[in-house]
Amino acid sequence: LVLLLRSVAAAQARFQPGLGSKPTTVLRHVPCKYLCLSSSPKQPSDGIQRKRIGVVGSGAVGLYYGSRLLEAGHEVSFLCRSDAAVLKEKGLIVSSVLGNMLFPAHSLTIHTRSQDIGEVDWVIVALKSYSLTQAESLLKPLVRPNTRILAIMNGLGIEEVLASIFPSNPVFGGMAFVCINRVAPGFVDHSAYGKLQVGHFGDDPKLLAEALSLFQCSKVETVLCNSYLAARWEKLCWNLPFNGMAVAMGGVTTDVIVNDADLRAHANDAMREVVAIANADLREHGVLDFLDEKAVMERMFGLTDNMGPYWTSTAIDLRENRQLELDYLFSAPLQRATDLHVPCPALTSIIRFIRGQARKRDRK
Repeated sequence: LVLLLRSVAAAQARFQPGLGSKPTTVLRHVPCKYLCLSSSPKQPSDGIQRKRIGVVGSGAVGLYYGSRLLEAGHEVSFLCRSDAAVLKEKGLIVSSVLGNMLFPAHSLTIHTRSQDIGEVDWVIVALKSYSLTQAESLLKPLVRPNTRILAIMNGLGIEEVLASIFPSNPVFGGMAFVCINRVAPGFVDHSAYGKLQVGHFGDDPKLLAEALSLFQCSKVETVLCNSYLAARWEKLCWNLPFNGMAVAMGGVTTDVIVNDADLRAHANDAMREVVAIANADLREHGVLDFLDEKAVMERMFGLTDNMGPYWTSTAIDLRENRQLELDYLFSAPLQRATDLHVPCPALTSIIRFIRGQARKRDRK
């Protein structure tokens, strides 16, 4: 506990973002009395059956949603890479608007190899989309015939890839509307929102009910979607303009975009185009759930106006000189627009700048 609290104190810092500097780190104070000290998982209430869950991809998203499931009483194992040593030694801290959590090291199950986790009931896939090339080797040791797979990832075409690898297993898409960052090894900051929209690849309502029951005892607001594809596109209505422009501008926070008249106008144009691409794609797939342009745009801009200076995941990747999620998050939607003959000049310009930023990174 002392080591964990020292980690909290060490992470309470601000960095003024200048040229080439790291993103601003803004953490709320985490008083000890408000931390949820979880020495062992509690038993789910109301007769909910405890599930074995493997989290593949233990960054901000994987650690946050995995820890909420652990808090709710499920048996959760985290597949980790860079943070494994810290989590094993010091545990996990989650500073959250929905209630802080502190898991000492002995209450966590941390592995660096999938084989050490073994077969599970649910696999939560929270990888960066460029890591989907490793999905088969990472997930195969965890998957048995009735294992459910939930991908909480950004991009288009995620579920198709996983379903092609595991054609007999139910695959779900999770769209997280959440402001969350991994600000230090073993430390996750959840500053706003948190709703998880879940759709089934195949849109089976009975299987969707299983996903709802998984999160039933947790603090995660879970919304089931009649169409996973419509839900994917709705999330892209935020990601493409805001995540995209944050990178295209060289690494800025969302408040810079919404508070600048020209940038806001460009984000508005790009979002309008994404809605048009989405509805064309939904029609092509015979989906009756269309996106309402006015409602979507009002909701997305309303959410972003209230976020404050939020660093998107891809903007952080850019500033930290890490690989960017180009293919599934940006190129796939743009290719879909080309295939469907939907003009999208604003979106095209954003993605061209992102590709330029990626090439600049590669030259360093």
